[in-house]
Amino acid sequence: MPKSNKRKAAQKDGVQKMKKKLLALFMALVMVSGVMAGCGSPKEAEGEAASAQTEGEGQTENKQAEDGQEADEDEPKELTKVTLSAQPALHSLGIYVALDKGWFEEEGLDVDVLTYIAGAPQLEAVASDSWSVGVMGIAAGVTGLVSYDLTCLGFSFWDYSSQKLYVRPDSEIALAGQGQVEGYEGIYGTPELYKGKTILCTKGSLGHLQLLATLDALGLKEDDVNIVHMEIAAAYQAFLAGEGDAVCLWSTFSADGEGEGLIPASSCEAAKLFVPSVILASDKALADEETTQKIMNVIFRGTMWVNENREEAAQYYYDLCIDEGVTCTEEYALSYVQESDAPTVEEYKAMFEGDEFSANLEMAMKYYIACGTYSEADMDKVMNGFDGTMLMNAIEFYEENYAE
Repeated sequence: MPKSNKRKAAQKDGVQKMKKKLLALFMALVMVSGVMAGCGSPKEAEGEAASAQTEGEGQTENKQAEDGQEADEDEPKELTKVTLSAQPALHSLGIYVALDKGWFEEEGLDVDVLTYIAGAPQLEAVASDSWSVGVMGIAAGVTGLVSYDLTCLGFSFWDYSSQKLYVRPDSEIALAGQGQVEGYEGIYGTPELYKGKTILCTKGSLGHLQLLATLDALGLKEDDVNIVHMEIAAAYQAFLAGEGDAVCLWSTFSADGEGEGLIPASSCEAAKLFVPSVILASDKALADEETTQKIMNVIFRGTMWVNENREEAAQYYYDLCIDEGVTCTEEYALSYVQESDAPTVEEYKAMFEGDEFSANLEMAMKYYIACGTYSEADMDKVMNGFDGTMLMNAIEFYEENYAE
């Protein structure tokens, strides 16, 4: 074999021997490492495994919490269902405005509103537990306090601007003119001209109360005239057909009557009868104080909005009348809303401080007692049935959150 080949063979054998030594050394190191790992603490190994498991579980729980939070945000909150009652009148308009603007939902309430043309059917409905809180005129309110054991939570708009006693233009009362009753210059005619007259009127209504105040201003009693009970729509049509000598009208019927040329012989203002509408609540409503307070908060907010946004409120009133089948024009709606008034926040406070609202209730009851509609015992029931705590709370809530 050539030398060069021998050297190459020797070198090759040397390299191979070196590779074998290195391989043996590497295998030995691997075995030692395995033994050392096997000698490690079992608890440490378990701890590492547990830590890995805990970390995995934590990530799973966090993911589940995030998914749950997203689900809560996606799902709407459950609202408390309540049923209110109202009338197509300015004193109730704040409820309809609040309903349209979603203010009840903001307070967590799912509200249904039952609308009544007058107080009598409205009160009949509460007897069957159809509604929990309602707004109505003071005449129906007194009946609610006396006969239905409701509680008066407060008051809304002044309720007298459209309450009037009408006569025909050729009536001797109209022809006599105004200014003949001392202290009540806005009333037409003289006491003698009213005696024996037949007056169409919805008994128990604010129109009836206005008539009693007019008779009192004239120095007359209910027995001095002939009062025929009729619901307002029937009374209006009957009077146009020639029945009766006078008729008590309000709201859009007053506008229609003046459109027909009827003369307002008297009114709440002429007879100096200034009364507010009232907010009544059933025992069921009072049992759920938290929900009823939320209702009062929203009603007061709506009332203040109407008071401060008359032109837009007039459109709401017009739409309400049309929806409820009540005859109305946009012109009348605007004049009615602009003529009516609700106390400002400061005036509300002053009325509470001066006990003015209780005085108004007492004045209304005196007229009813004088004509025999109610008794002195009923007076006590009415006066004890007023609790303005929730209204005062609503005023404070409004000042804190919405007053400018």
